[in-house]
Amino acid sequence: MNVLFATTSYPADSDDPRGIHIHRLARSLAAEGVKVRVVAPGTRQNAVATLDGVTIDRRAYWWRSGQRLAEGLGGIMSNIRNKPWLVPQVPFMFAALYRGLKANAPWADVVHAHWLYPAGLMATYATAQTPLVVTSHGGDLNRIRSRGVVARSVKRVFEHSHTVLGVSEALTSRAVELGCDPSRALFQPLGVDLEPKQLRRIDWTSPDGALRVAFVGSLIERKAPDVLIEALADLSMLGTTPSCAFVGAGPLKSSIENAASKHGIDSRFLGNVAPDEVACWLAAADLLCLPSWSEGRPLAVMEAMAAGIPVVASDIDGVSELVTVETGILVDPGDSTGFAKALHQLAIEPARRSSLGAAGRARIGQLGLTTRTVARSHIEIYEAAIEESRT
Repeated sequence: MNVLFATTSYPADSDDPRGIHIHRLARSLAAEGVKVRVVAPGTRQNAVATLDGVTIDRRAYWWRSGQRLAEGLGGIMSNIRNKPWLVPQVPFMFAALYRGLKANAPWADVVHAHWLYPAGLMATYATAQTPLVVTSHGGDLNRIRSRGVVARSVKRVFEHSHTVLGVSEALTSRAVELGCDPSRALFQPLGVDLEPKQLRRIDWTSPDGALRVAFVGSLIERKAPDVLIEALADLSMLGTTPSCAFVGAGPLKSSIENAASKHGIDSRFLGNVAPDEVACWLAAADLLCLPSWSEGRPLAVMEAMAAGIPVVASDIDGVSELVTVETGILVDPGDSTGFAKALHQLAIEPARRSSLGAAGRARIGQLGLTTRTVARSHIEIYEAAIEESRT
């Protein structure tokens, strides 16, 4: 089976965390004997043409040093919001994706676009004769309004797709609300490795007895790192010494660093690190805290659960499907006091942290959220799309 991926976010090499969830799926499919090609935007980096058995067709859309629209972990919309001068690159990226899909479509048995737009939209024009599967990862459906150019584009994707996948149940329901045929909408999460590679031991030096808190994600408004800083400041007043590692980069880095310094919070800002390094930091942490305002189905939460540490996170769609009272604590988004209380509870109860972490790791397996299980589910979806296209 030949599967053609289309995505605006994909790693440039093995150390690049961009689009790592897309690559893990592609890599897992390749391990199951599926031939996978990826059409992705060009990058300023010297990017590899193959990665873990996956062929990558990177399409230039601007002069090389200026290809910034798809870089970073925050996504295209975040980049445009913070760097509005990138807007002129948008139509050129659309055109580059179209050309890449058009060139590779004759090879493919099925096309799998990641995000409804622009990849899904371009696939409806460039691969009309090939069955199309599209996945919403959250940012697309969470931001869309019921009317407008983007809404009309998404409806076109719904109409021309064999299957529309949502990585969370909430996203799948949202697709149906926006006009997707319920028979075409399917909940299909992504997976994580329960048995990661040998991890490097992290020397996380911190004040004696400090609660080691990991934040994994872009430093952008949607991820609410400012709420975590406020919670950590409150936590100190409750008598618990926190130490926090921020794994990720973004436009809020300077303001978050300044706030942490102002409150005297022991913190380290690691920037974007290699995917294997993320696992190392999670293994060294006591818990993950993710106070986001909105998510699809966050990989960081699944990785923390796989690492056997509890999760303190916002009670929002996508997250609440993963985190239960047996695996962590959910808090109203934006409630820094609530987050501080939850962190304090786990700080003074190490046995509870251990039991929540163990239950979270078990839950990943119970939900079938391993990379191998998820890859096999996708193969079944592709086979159904190919079979229907032949009848």
